[in-house]
Parts: sequence; C-alpha cells; structure tokens
Amino acid sequence: MTASLRVLGISAFLDDPSAALLIDGKIVAIAEEERFSRVKHGVRSYERVTFTTNEMMSPFVDVDVRLFPWKSIQFCLSEGCLDWKDLDFVALSFDFPSILRNPSRYARGFPGLPRGVLARRRRAFRDYIRHLRSLCSRGRTRLVFVPHHDAHTAGACFSSTARRCNILTMDGMGEFEAVRLSTFNGFDFETVSLSSLPHSVGRVYGAVTDFLGFRMNRDEEKVMALAGYGSDTFSSSFRALVRTSPRGFRIQPRAFWTRECEMGFLHPSPLPRILGVPKRPSSTSPLDSPYPDIARSLQETLYRVTSHFISQLDEVSGYRDLCLAGGVALNCDNNGRILTTVPSVKNLWIQPQAGDSGAALGAAYWVHFEETGLAPEPMRHAFYGPGFSEEEVETVLRNSGVKYRRSADVSGEAAEHVGRGEIIGWFQGRAEAGPRALGSRSILAMPNDKTLSRRVNERIKHREPWRPFAPSVLEEQAETLLQTAARDRFMTIAVPVTQRGQKLLSGTTHVTGTTRAQTVPAGFHDSFRKVLEQVEKLTGVPALLNTSFNDAGEPIVNDPVDALRNFYTTGLDFLAIGPFVVKKRSEG
Repeated sequence: MTASLRVLGISAFLDDPSAALLIDGKIVAIAEEERFSRVKHGVRSYERVTFTTNEMMSPFVDVDVRLFPWKSIQFCLSEGCLDWKDLDFVALSFDFPSILRNPSRYARGFPGLPRGVLARRRRAFRDYIRHLRSLCSRGRTRLVFVPHHDAHTAGACFSSTARRCNILTMDGMGEFEAVRLSTFNGFDFETVSLSSLPHSVGRVYGAVTDFLGFRMNRDEEKVMALAGYGSDTFSSSFRALVRTSPRGFRIQPRAFWTRECEMGFLHPSPLPRILGVPKRPSSTSPLDSPYPDIARSLQETLYRVTSHFISQLDEVSGYRDLCLAGGVALNCDNNGRILTTVPSVKNLWIQPQAGDSGAALGAAYWVHFEETGLAPEPMRHAFYGPGFSEEEVETVLRNSGVKYRRSADVSGEAAEHVGRGEIIGWFQGRAEAGPRALGSRSILAMPNDKTLSRRVNERIKHREPWRPFAPSVLEEQAETLLQTAARDRFMTIAVPVTQRGQKLLSGTTHVTGTTRAQTVPAGFHDSFRKVLEQVEKLTGVPALLNTSFNDAGEPIVNDPVDALRNFYTTGLDFLAIGPFVVKKRSEG
C-alpha cells in the first residue's frame, strides 16, 4: 500500500500569509493568518522598527511587518492530525534561493533602487531560508521553494476542473517576473510569454491607487468601483506610460516604482506632472472630477494589457478554458469584460484565493503534481477554513451572557427575518477561503432595495457609499437575472444584469449596470442554499445581498467570539450562529 503524500503549502513573508494542507492531492484545510490575528492582510504598520522574529518578518520595508502564518499552519496540521515531523514536503510560494543565486538579474527588476536596500533584502531572504530550514529539520520533511508564478499558475489550473486550459497570471511581482501566460495540456505546463520586472501591470494599478488617495496593495477594489463613475479621458497619457509590444508590454518604470511604493525607492511619483492633476488630497471626495476619469482610464489600461496577452493564445492553443491567478485576477470588472468580449474565451475560472493567500495552495498543488504527475483535487467549493461544533458555539454564547435560543429551522428563520427587511449575520459551517463571503461568514439582506443597501453601509460595513455590494442567486434562476450563461460560485466575475435583474438586484447592481453575482447550485452549502430557497418562497426574489461578515478595515469574522463582537458593535438585527439565534430586540 502506497504511503500518503502530505504537503503543507505556505505563503509567507508577503501580504496575505496563509497555509494549505494536501494529503494525497486532496484539500484538507486552507487558512489565512489575518482571520486568526485580526490584522487585515496579515500586515501591521509600525514606525521605523525592523522585526526579524519568528512571528513577524518584513522583507522589504521598515514600516510594514508581515506576520508569519503560524496559526494558519497549526490549524492545517490539526485538521490533518499531523505534526511537522509527519509532513513529506513544505512548499513555500516564493523562491528566495533563486534570487540569491542571481542578484544581478534581481537588481535589474528594480532600476534605481539603492544598493543598500538590495543588500538588506538579500540578508532578509537568507534569514527566511534559515528559518524555514530550521522548521523542516524536525523530521524527514523536505523544503521546496516554489517559484511564485509557478505557484499561482498551478493554483489557477488545478483548482479548476479543466484539464486542458490556458493560464494567465498577473500580479505585482514574483522573483523576476510579473506576468506569465501558460498552457496546460493535461500532462505539462508550457510558457507562452512572460513579462519580466519592472514591467508589472499590478504595480501600475497599485501606484495609481496611491495617486487616487487610497492605499496600494489594499484598496485596489475601491479604484475598480470608482472607475464606474468616470470616462476614459486619460487614455493617451496611460498609453504613453504602458505600451503593448508583440509579446507583452512595457511600462515607464520610474513612473510607478517610486518612493510611494515604500520599497526603498527615493524619487517621488511623477504622476501629478504626467497626468496634469495633483494627487487626490484626503479632503477631496474620490468622486470629484477628474479622479473617477483617471480610475476609468486605469481600468481600460488593465483590460488592454490583459486582452493583448490573451490574443497571443490564438497562435499556440485551441483551448477555450482560461484560468486567471495573481492579485490582478481579483478585478471582477476586468474578468467580466474578458468573458463577455474576448471570443476565444468560452469558460473563465478564477481561483477564489487569486491573490497571494492562494499561493499556499498553489505551491502545495505544484509539489504534488511534480512528485506524482497526477492532478490534485480541484476547488469545487471554498469551505476549508475553521468550523465549530454546536457545543463550542453554545459554550461561547453561554459564557458571553447573551440571550440566545436553539432554532428548529435556522435557515427558515433567517429567511423570515431577511424577508422582513432585516439585516442578519450568518455564521455557519467551515469558513470560506479568500476575500469573498460565500455563505459561511456572511451578512445577508434583501438585494432589491437600495435603501436597505445604504443601511448596510451606514450601520454595519461603514464603507464608501459608491462601492457596490454583491448578490448570491439561485443558480437555476441566474439566466433570468444575469446577461450571461456563466456560472460563478466565488463572486469573481462582474456581468451585466437583465431587465428583471435591474429590478430584483437593484441594491447590488453597480452604476455600470453590472453585478458580481455568486451563483449557488443545489448541494453547495446546504444551509445557505436553503435560506435562498426560503427567501424566494416568501418574497419571490431568488437572491440575497451577501457581503462579508466584518466591519470596515477588519478581516472576515473567524470564530463565534468575532461574530458576537461584530453583531453587538454594528447595526445587525439578527444573528444565526450554528443552530442558535441571537436577537437584540425582544421577540414580542
């Protein structure tokens, strides 16, 4: 009998640290450190203090500290009933040794960066390598440094059910590259083209995010939403800054790799001079002209570069399935345009953890495939995080002193409250992997009321009012609400709504007439699916407003204590937590 192959994937020393465990190619657990630490993206800011302890490590700068995914690792090992010594492989989603072997190639990716900064990075990379080798020396565990874009590519390909596909990975940076276009023929990967650093569309988007008054690597979703209010009036400026070439694209590096990146560059951003507009002051609304126009031109630039890469596939691949990965793949508006306007793309798949948090699973996938030649288990759902038994939930409720009761039908009762126009917290089963609420850690409300959406924003989420919410819809009703046959379980693709959708999804439709809908099939998270079914019976609306169970600036709630804290510090009306319900008002 063949021994099990146990692979722990880790994404560390980057934003969104995480861990994932595969046993014989099957997903056992996925966890993100921010859920445990309660620090958004696992990045904590300090005043010019450098940390190099086991718990906090910062690869590039003195002000941002990346948390090591200790708790995520412990959770994954616990779910697999394993210890470090039981692991066959630990796969890190970044190849630090390759950078140390090729320092001059690495330096070429960051023109103008002071030599002292590069030297400090190399010292940090050596520390990371020693740290990981020390952890893996506890048993027979082998440490594998998986190149970053190999991890993203494997994560996108193997998380899908397509066995022959194209893969486009786009993010801020890997070891030496920022974009990779590949194909997978069922047996092996082949690189079609790539873009080496410093030519990074992710860095372009991040730099403009900063210019628009938001925080890069955090608030790009806000820029995407803002683009819906603008016109492409800065296209000529962006075309001069970002030029496509026959096999890729090139940017003006000094326009985007600047002091504002907080990576050691000394020269300030020239974007105010190039665009003829000052960086948006905090006292100015993002909706004030011309900032929405700049956001729109940036969004158009992203689509121009993405579609340019995809067009290269016509020469090398007849595959109609396209998989996207990397942080740029979280841009649901760009994804929707690809699906609806690029003829060669029939099916589009985006890993629910498309950013660096998903690179842990991708690294584990890559090692499993390299060792066995077999495709690992795809992600048919995303519910691989922490879950809690009825006893554990009730212990928290009892110890907190809140009034609660067991419900005979928690899904039906939740649907009744939603149907009456209330806003509820929904905490059921194992947590979702990735940034989207998919029916385990959700805030739910009716999707057909703009006033209700404003209440969710003002009383609970405290977000910018121009940012849209997303709906979850019964899959069999999706074609009556959405103008595409695509089915997306992970809220990664924004598509136009139908005339009926304009009415029933009015509270979750963006100003562009699109929505980032989750389609929920039968057998997908049964208790959540039942809420949708009951809401349809009660109201005739086969959908819910579904947003992540958290307040602004916080990670999604992870455990019952987090859920109770959010419930009592925001304007939620009702909490369904396991088989129990909690209300703020008497049931009169």
